[in-house]
Amino acid sequence: MSVRSKVKSWAISRLMAALPWLFMACVMFGASIAGAQSMGEAWGAYRNKDFAGALKSFRVLADQGDAKAQEQLGWMFKNGEGVAGDAAQSSHWFEKSAKQGNASAQTELGWMLFDGRGVARNEAAAVEYFKAAAAQGNRSAQYGWGLALLSGRGVASDRALAVSSLKQAAALGHAKAQEKLNELTESAGRSTSSDETIRDLEVTLSVLRDDKKSLATTYKPGPSLDTELAGILNPDGETYQTDAEDAEKVRALFERKKDLPAALRRSAAAGDAEAQVQLARMLIKGWGMPARPLEGLAWANKAAQQGHPYAMFNIGVAYEFGLALSKNPAVAVSWYRLAADRGLARSRVRLAQIYLAGDLAPQNLGEALAQASRAAEAGLPSADYLLGTMHFNGFGVAKDRTQAARHFERAARAGHSLAKLQLGAMYHDGVGVEKNPGAAYRLTLEAANAGAPVAQLQVGLMSLNGVGTGRDHTAAFSWVKRAADAGLSVAQDVLGNFYANGIGVNRSAESAIGWYKAAAAQNYPEGQYHLGLALLTGSGVDKDQAEGLAWMRKAANHGHDGAKEYLASSRK
Repeated sequence: MSVRSKVKSWAISRLMAALPWLFMACVMFGASIAGAQSMGEAWGAYRNKDFAGALKSFRVLADQGDAKAQEQLGWMFKNGEGVAGDAAQSSHWFEKSAKQGNASAQTELGWMLFDGRGVARNEAAAVEYFKAAAAQGNRSAQYGWGLALLSGRGVASDRALAVSSLKQAAALGHAKAQEKLNELTESAGRSTSSDETIRDLEVTLSVLRDDKKSLATTYKPGPSLDTELAGILNPDGETYQTDAEDAEKVRALFERKKDLPAALRRSAAAGDAEAQVQLARMLIKGWGMPARPLEGLAWANKAAQQGHPYAMFNIGVAYEFGLALSKNPAVAVSWYRLAADRGLARSRVRLAQIYLAGDLAPQNLGEALAQASRAAEAGLPSADYLLGTMHFNGFGVAKDRTQAARHFERAARAGHSLAKLQLGAMYHDGVGVEKNPGAAYRLTLEAANAGAPVAQLQVGLMSLNGVGTGRDHTAAFSWVKRAADAGLSVAQDVLGNFYANGIGVNRSAESAIGWYKAAAAQNYPEGQYHLGLALLTGSGVDKDQAEGLAWMRKAANHGHDGAKEYLASSRK
């Protein structure tokens, strides 16, 4: 295996190997309820807040194929009415109803798939549901279909068709659709030419490359217009917040300080490079104001012309990920280099990652080590994590697990979740450090509490097996579900096993199937195998030989031994 391939797989393989794995039989139990209930009785129980009775009645009707009852079960599982909230079960019932043409169920399932709400994100499938429901006049679906067409998520971008769909939704009273139309009208009057922006960026890049004098100096940031905003944006710090969390902080700040956005624009227009960088980032990301990536890049370019390294880094990100520009890896690396040469440690880390993986530029392990070392000297935890990775695997340096542990320890002390996770695995195995199950559990738990899905899965498995903590099946289920809800395919499959075997939760073959489907949709072989087995045996799902074999073949093609054995035996 190439070093590049090892880089991409080393973390998961190490972490998974550090814990005892679950090899569970797929034991499925079906449930049946005798008797028929009328829809009126079901709704009567629901209105009287007899959710358990309503659930039972809707379930009977749903099993008989009633689309509205299936939809209502979707809502009850989503909202936790009469039953524990369960995104997999919710999507299962919405899907059954949607396939019968129920516009409301199609719309809700579309949003779950579009945003990855409790299920694996699948934008292409989402837009098909939006389109079907929009044709029936569902305004939320028309809004979703319009957003998809506008952004090109799951469908080819088509502004004219997007506007048409948004107008239909707005005409039916959809407030967000009207807001989006207003935003499009406003931005149309202030739009910046893409060609013009690209030309300006090319000129700036050429000038900065040739500016040897500025290369010899490190940019010194001036005072920020608002220290709270500066703390959120944190150009060369690492807070480990998600974009959504940062966006919410900016929104809340602007809600409290309503004059701040206008003041920021005034400072940027007056030539304040810090304000220009902050404004650029918010326009590119759509934080606290409508997203206008091209305008954001124009402001970043102005700050870059003043030598601001974080502006250069942001431009590099735009070229790497195609934010309002065509993706251009070579140009992205050039901008990252400019930022790194002017002292931005975060850009050094990105360069180290690039040269280590060899994806945006030819692999250069020596350069990766040099960039990561410089960034670690500046105190960036992600740089120490990267150096730990290199020493652990011998990438560009002699393999040294003890030295790797030192780097992971430094990063972990600074709050780096993945460093805690890897150090925990090392304490579990006694690799590079003395074996210590208690320390392994503590570090993994810290990473899990910080929101790392792999750590959440590991804490669940450690709780299941009593590794570094007492055995606790309820806690095991809770942690594995958090990881599954975050979209981790292996956790989704494990959660399916928990439901199938009643580990920390009541047995539910249907819930198991929902989670196997989620894992299989992400091409996780174990999930594909379990789903195939359920379809072939009719466990928790209607028996379907053809589809079951199709999933078995997919699992076998991904190297699953159990699937290979099943297919081989079925041919005899």
